[in-house]
Amino acid sequence: VLLMLSPTSVAVGTLFTIECRVPAVGPPEGLTVTLLRDAMVTHNTTAHREDGLYNFSCEALMDLRSRGGGLVHRVSDPQRLEVKEPMPDNQMVTIIVIMRALLLLFATFILLCFVFTQRWRHHWSHPFMENRWGNQWKQ
Repeated sequence: VLLMLSPTSVAVGTLFTIECRVPAVGPPEGLTVTLLRDAMVTHNTTAHREDGLYNFSCEALMDLRSRGGGLVHRVSDPQRLEVKEPMPDNQMVTIIVIMRALLLLFATFILLCFVFTQRWRHHWSHPFMENRWGNQWKQ
């Protein structure tokens, strides 16, 4: 009995396939899944975070009692699915980075406006400048 997980590494919420194969089985009448040469069961499912905690295995049972035999029972080797957390959307990360840069530029612009305004006020409120301009306008 062969078990295949496809893919073996998935993100949470992603589809994956569990395939159980019993090669060269016969007679197919005693098997639940009947195919002429190989028996195969495929199950598509969505990955959940807890799926990475368990082993997957496949079990095949063939009833040959009607042909004078017994029950044939086989189990595949266990396999583990690697489940990863999804990565953040690249577009959202780009938007966040751009917004942070714009916010930094805006804050810098406000700070520079404040500094230049203070310097301008200080420059034009100097007593010498007031007298000079004041006297010039008074004449």
